Amino acid sequence: MHCTSCGRQLPPGVTNCPFCGTPISYQNPSPTFHDAPTQAGTPPYDFGPFQESVSRPQQPPQQPVSPVQPAQPPSWQQSQQPGQPAYYSMSPAPTPPPLPVQPMSPMQPSPAGRRGGRGLSKGLTALLVVLALLVMFSGFGLIYYSAVYHPAQLHAEATATVQVIDAQQARAAATANAQATGTAIAIANATATANAQATAQAVATATAQANIYTQATSGTPAINDSLSFANNWVPQTGVSGGGCNFSAGAYHITEPTKGFFLFCPAPGSNFGNCAFQVRVDMIAGDFAGLGIRANDSAGSAYYFTLYSDGSYDFSLWKNRNGDDSRSLQSGNSLAIKAGHNQINTVTLIARNHTFYLYVNQHYIATVQDSTLSAGEVGLFGGDQTHPADVAFSNAKVWRL
Repeated sequence: MHCTSCGRQLPPGVTNCPFCGTPISYQNPSPTFHDAPTQAGTPPYDFGPFQESVSRPQQPPQQPVSPVQPAQPPSWQQSQQPGQPAYYSMSPAPTPPPLPVQPMSPMQPSPAGRRGGRGLSKGLTALLVVLALLVMFSGFGLIYYSAVYHPAQLHAEATATVQVIDAQQARAAATANAQATGTAIAIANATATANAQATAQAVATATAQANIYTQATSGTPAINDSLSFANNWVPQTGVSGGGCNFSAGAYHITEPTKGFFLFCPAPGSNFGNCAFQVRVDMIAGDFAGLGIRANDSAGSAYYFTLYSDGSYDFSLWKNRNGDDSRSLQSGNSLAIKAGHNQINTVTLIARNHTFYLYVNQHYIATVQDSTLSAGEVGLFGGDQTHPADVAFSNAKVWRL
């Protein structure tokens, strides 16, 4: 018989395979042996060492076995005597001497259906428990490091970095603020100094301009005429229908023709460096003023003109037709009282080639020109879009 598990040939009578431990089932064993009947009180027959009576197979005790070598098939001989049941004797073929083998203990089935398994020793079990605990604690440590310690460390490092950056930025901002503050202070000081210097210069200039006016008008006038009657100025008639006449305590100049003005000089006057001042009341018309260094026959003069809109002009005329005439200075001034029936005190100071313009004792402008050096002083009024009527009074001239 061969093992149904490992396929090796089994020794007779074994209940488990000595090689793999598989239980052996003897169902319908072949050949079938018949038990030799025995008589009461008669022992069984002894057929020799190679004869055996076979009844129901019994489990022999488990003993160490050695591997069985294949044997020659046995020869069966039938022996029968009259009146006795037949029996068979088996004459086995000669077998070779058995190989020396170490005794083997029968293999027991491993627990939980596993063949050949053995239980773990206490030492190995303890070692495995320790290793499991180490692995578990290592996992806890890794989790703690990943979830708590390392983030806290990174947060601390980031906080320290941010603090360093904040400190650097604070120092940079403080330095920049200090520099900016220093620059702002320097700029403010420079601006204040410049403003102070400009103010001082303006004050000095204004003082100088005021001094020019004061010095020019502080002496005894060469002409001091109220213009309420004929004295330095006389009545004159214009070619376009206007004229210069005394009326209501003033010297009136009228000009009805649009685009013309009428100049009335003080006959026989001749001034070079001088200060000429007069009060002007523009009753109607568009402009009025005074002239110096004039030549009435030629029509040349310097004219200082005030307009009803509050603007002014200082111009040079070389002839009566205005050929080659030009404006030397013009603009607007808050010192001028604009509109009609407004009295403005107009002053023109001439020193060599420099002219200073004043209205109501306020400095207006300075002009440079060397074309005319001396001539008459006179008054004028004009019609640009409306007929003119201008009243003059208190005319004064100072020689300089």
